[in-house]
Amino acid sequence: MEGINISYFMNGAAFMFFGYVSFRLLTHRPRSRIQRILGLTLAFWALLEFKDILLYFPSLKTERLVNSLLFIDGWAVAACSFYLLELTAPGWLNWKKVFSLLSPYLAFTIAYLCTFYAPIFPFYFGFILIYSAIIVLIVTFAARRYQRYIRNNYSYSEHIDVAWLKKATFILAICLVTWVYTSINILSSLMVCHCPLFSLSDQHLHAKQPERQPAV
Repeated sequence: MEGINISYFMNGAAFMFFGYVSFRLLTHRPRSRIQRILGLTLAFWALLEFKDILLYFPSLKTERLVNSLLFIDGWAVAACSFYLLELTAPGWLNWKKVFSLLSPYLAFTIAYLCTFYAPIFPFYFGFILIYSAIIVLIVTFAARRYQRYIRNNYSYSEHIDVAWLKKATFILAICLVTWVYTSINILSSLMVCHCPLFSLSDQHLHAKQPERQPAV
């Protein structure tokens, strides 16, 4: 029970943090483009945390719903990439490119919602890992190029230095791998929990069937 209480607290704290920071960023005046993108990204993360809070209600926690929401969790990877790409290439991101980058995630989600075919998950997780690796490489090289430009053109770079970005990207990569590992464990536990139930229900149905009496 103590572990569940800690989970309640952590989800609630994360929801309040992302919600508050996104609200401050989106209502701040004057607001820069990068602040708006970061605010929208954190607002999406707040919605994900709120979704996790709702799943603590047993009546809402069904296998299909949990699986469907895992697909939507993957969208957070794309949301983070939007902020990182805008940070390293200001002005490059627009709504058309957002839709192009998000479309594979939408395609996987729609495919599962239409079929509820569980073997889609390994392909989805594999795509997320490949997508993330590409984003990490792009951000790392872009940050290195930007750092070189700053060193060659500015003598004072305290507020325009992005050396922290490589460390932040590395931390995000660790979080991503942890999320994929956790998601796979959740799917495995759901299968383990539901298979005995299906077996017991099947035995119950067979036990209820009356035996036919031979015709006299």
